Amino acid sequence: MPILGGVALVIFGVRFLRKGLDRLFGSHLIAWLQRMTTSRTKAFFAGVVTGTCSPSSTALSVVAVNMMTSGNLTAERMLAVLLGSGVGLTVTVQLLALHIENSAVWLLFFGVLGFQFLKREIYRGLGQCLIALGLIFFAMQIIGDASRSLATHPDERTILEILDTHPDALLVLAMILTVLVQSSTASIGLGIGLVQGQLLSPGGMVAWVLGANLGIACTLLIAGYPTLEARRLALAHLLIKALGVAAVLAAMGPLTAWLHTLPFSLVRQTADFHTGFNALLGLCALPFVPLFSRLARVLIGEPAPLPQEIAAEPESFLSDDALETPSLALAHATREVLRMTDVCQRMLAGFWSAHQQRDPEAARRVQAEDDRVDQIYNGLKNYLSRIAED
Repeated sequence: MPILGGVALVIFGVRFLRKGLDRLFGSHLIAWLQRMTTSRTKAFFAGVVTGTCSPSSTALSVVAVNMMTSGNLTAERMLAVLLGSGVGLTVTVQLLALHIENSAVWLLFFGVLGFQFLKREIYRGLGQCLIALGLIFFAMQIIGDASRSLATHPDERTILEILDTHPDALLVLAMILTVLVQSSTASIGLGIGLVQGQLLSPGGMVAWVLGANLGIACTLLIAGYPTLEARRLALAHLLIKALGVAAVLAAMGPLTAWLHTLPFSLVRQTADFHTGFNALLGLCALPFVPLFSRLARVLIGEPAPLPQEIAAEPESFLSDDALETPSLALAHATREVLRMTDVCQRMLAGFWSAHQQRDPEAARRVQAEDDRVDQIYNGLKNYLSRIAED
């Protein structure tokens, strides 16, 4: 089905765009994010920039989880970053609403020239971004054409018209789709295609956008569930999104009546509503970030205390989720090298103590630490060899 192919192409295009931007900025974006989060307001606007430069809800979920677990950012600061990134993620959707699908050919042409034939990383990264944008715009043309063709089939049109009259079902459908494809841009892009085919009314469009935003929050919850602090962060983010969605649903009648009076096209309204919802929700929720963080901590509770020797043992900083983002994966590898350095420092101290006290047991502990260093080193080699693409 052409719509499925278009959605798949959007997903690939967003992933390719994220990799191109990672090639352009590298680790500078993450380092800049750490410097800019000294306050909630700065963290919010840093999140806007991060979401714009890394337009992938899955990638941002991975960044949020890993920065939380590595101790680079507190939960409150990271929650403010996520609220801002929700606004930044809408920039790609705004580009989709400009109806510049015909420029996809030129974007692909110049992108391939830069990515394939130039040697400097900055030019290759720029070319990769142009290729990705060309693929996304080309995919939107496929989805739009397929949606208009779908509108001519009575059975499919009847099903979508029935869904359009049930915004709750449409919201759940968009949420599930966003979680499955792990891309809010692909989900909103499909919604824009349905709007172009006149298969969604303003009320259905609102429900679709709300479902996509809930799907983003659910994706973060799934990504962060194995870690306690990341789970609390994801729950707080989901609570904020759910409250925003509930508020819009409560005002659905007046909102849809107002949308009918606007002179803009429904495609433009889709992109603007998506951006406006995230911007207004983020700014309104920003003063209450500590409250939502505490609420999530209360709802999840505290874990059972671990024995002191286990609690003091640091876990590996190597995360498989970060392998597709080279700059993030290298940052984790750097922290793992520092952890190996700490073990070597303990070995030297233990060796000197064992030598002075003539303690065979202490010498055996140093030998065990040496095996541990070998284990960390081999894990690092294996991890670095698995970092995707350059």
